[in-house]
Amino acid sequence: MKPGTQWCIFFLLLTTLVNPGTAQELEWAVGLSSNRNLIRAQGIQAGAQPAATVLYVAGLTGNTPAGEAVRAVIGSYAQLAAQDRLVNLIAIPLANPDSEQLSFPPTGNAYAEDPASNGLWRWIGVHAPDLVIIAGEDPAGLAMALEGGNVTGFGSIPVQQITDPSVVLSTLANLSSLEKSPARIEAERRLDRSPLRSTNAEAFRNARATYRRTTA
Repeated sequence: MKPGTQWCIFFLLLTTLVNPGTAQELEWAVGLSSNRNLIRAQGIQAGAQPAATVLYVAGLTGNTPAGEAVRAVIGSYAQLAAQDRLVNLIAIPLANPDSEQLSFPPTGNAYAEDPASNGLWRWIGVHAPDLVIIAGEDPAGLAMALEGGNVTGFGSIPVQQITDPSVVLSTLANLSSLEKSPARIEAERRLDRSPLRSTNAEAFRNARATYRRTTA
């Protein structure tokens, strides 16, 4: 099984097996910039699963005010009651920490050339959100590439571009009825046919049982 498929299965299991009753902030290492600065993602689960997944991206040209607004949205979303958190919200506040020139879809020799673009592209593809919201400028054409391409072999992903990132929190409730993206449909198809589904589910249950015993 390809590594990308394994990571996608891990994420889908995470959103279904972890108790979403309390807002748990999840963190991911998306990739590295050319100067080896870490690109990070953080997320908050919906109050109930299954739920649509929305990815909020800012900072495609470097550190901008939109990135701080994204972090504020995540913080505010985490404070909502479970019944008011209707989507899985993931954010990448600073997608381009070195302010380097990105390109989508990436070209060249995978992570040896243009690691930031390759890391972002692959991470978004294997996590297969139902919608990507881009705050601020997108000179490298990420939106066009996601909507028109077969993202890392999973499928296309719808995109919205906004200029005022603060409005996202108030509109998340309207996104609860999002249709699954083609990428998500493909990811779930792979999950359904994978023997890792039952294996990883059992591993998560054992890990949670161990945690309860050690914290009791």
